[in-house]
Amino acid sequence: MTSKNKTRGYRFEKAIATDLGTFRMGTLGGEDVFHPNFSIECKDFARFAGIKILEQAERNNSRKVTPVGVVHIRGTDYDNSVVLIRWKHFKDLIQ
Repeated sequence: MTSKNKTRGYRFEKAIATDLGTFRMGTLGGEDVFHPNFSIECKDFARFAGIKILEQAERNNSRKVTPVGVVHIRGTDYDNSVVLIRWKHFKDLIQ
């Protein structure tokens, strides 16, 4: 099971690196994918609870702008909130 998960993770990191026109660093550099402006960590999950937040943002997107979800953990500073955005929209923003 572990080797399948590692293979999936490697494929995902490679796909992200290819999309960005950069390279996969993996365990060597600490970051998964090199980018001059971002420190990129990639995770490939079977399920992710945050997707419901983003799907709600998409459903409520009557203005047809980029849908974004923002998650705040109670008891933490709002500046530490996490932003959820689809990869296709993120790529559009950085190019």
